Amino acid sequence: QCDVFHAALEQLAPRHPETRFVKINVEGCDDVREGGSGVGAKYLVEKLGIVVMPTLLIVKDRKAHHQVRGFDELGGKDDFTVNELAYVLGGHEALTRKDEEEVEPAFVSGGERGIEGVNSLRMMFGGSGVRRGGYDDFDDDE
Repeated sequence: QCDVFHAALEQLAPRHPETRFVKINVEGCDDVREGGSGVGAKYLVEKLGIVVMPTLLIVKDRKAHHQVRGFDELGGKDDFTVNELAYVLGGHEALTRKDEEEVEPAFVSGGERGIEGVNSLRMMFGGSGVRRGGYDDFDDDE
């Protein structure tokens, strides 16, 4: 499933030079037997609270801003369009949407393929989220 995101992000990256796209493959990179260094990914996964694969982590001003976990924000299906991904990332201010990146009205309104689920844009924009000062999942006082 990660490959679905990778393919879409590879198409988005050249269209959005204002955004830095970084791919971190956490599977096997902590395992020296798999060619990993033995350190790194496990720390990131635990510190950032990544529990679902794939996860897109949006970082702004050197802080974790939002996680797109799985395909919830993309209608719960892995056959989303690149424009739908751009819409979601633009909603979280990870990129500046372009006019040609149109999406179906049903996607925007939460219709048949729309944005639904626990991690949805509608919930993030309508309730108390990170940007509204409601909570901060990413700062642990350890």
